[in-house]
Amino acid sequence: LPFPSLNDSTFSAIKQKIELPCGNGFMEAVTDKPCIPAEWEFFIRTLTRKKKDVSSRLTKWGDPIPSTLIEKVDEYIPDDFEKFLSMFEDENGLRKVCKPFSWIHSDIMDDNIHMEPCWVNSCSIGNTPDAGLMDDGYVNGYNGTGGGKSWRPSHILDFSDLSIGDPICDLIPIHLDVFRGDPCLLKRFLESYKLPLVRRISHHESVERGSKFGRLSYLAMCYCILHEDNILGAIFSLWKELRMAKSWEEVEETVWGDLNNYTGYC
Repeated sequence: LPFPSLNDSTFSAIKQKIELPCGNGFMEAVTDKPCIPAEWEFFIRTLTRKKKDVSSRLTKWGDPIPSTLIEKVDEYIPDDFEKFLSMFEDENGLRKVCKPFSWIHSDIMDDNIHMEPCWVNSCSIGNTPDAGLMDDGYVNGYNGTGGGKSWRPSHILDFSDLSIGDPICDLIPIHLDVFRGDPCLLKRFLESYKLPLVRRISHHESVERGSKFGRLSYLAMCYCILHEDNILGAIFSLWKELRMAKSWEEVEETVWGDLNNYTGYC
């Protein structure tokens, strides 16, 4: 989907509907940031609201989320979500966000992907990087050497939860539900679609590359923790060994570490 074209007036009504506590610094952390673009302000406000009760939410979900990690969640999640934007100054001194702004489907799971039958010899496999694999081996459980029947995704269904923000958010259900956490499938997916997860910046522009906010894996892990659905339950079910993890950084590296090697820019 093309990036939505939005401005301050678009969000004037929406911002009035987002209620945040005023006594603990959360409201000030957002409203005192006039440099944040309007579309990103809405996203940041949403994250701030979700952090407000993250510990109690994770405690309510309970097993298989380790209690030792629940105790450390407030230390792991930042207070200032503006840092997620990796803002920088361009050659004109204007502050820009070092990531694309996009529509988010929010629920790209296997039951929302429409599959259609496809005969292997007619799927244009000769023009794909997997052509050799499809010709020499099994395609979706069928030996491709005989020109057998396969399946391919054709449509994404159910846009009822459409939202706006960081495109990394849509990787979460794809990797955990569709790919079942398979790092090879995630890598091939990223190579094929060239998702613009971060903007390329010139040599004279600076972003906190050395900090945790420069790690795509950190952003993805935070989005998992702040998600309104029990994404963490899926993570600790797929990677049972992580139930013994001592830190969120350990979980982050195991589940999302491959994102830090991604070079897809826009």
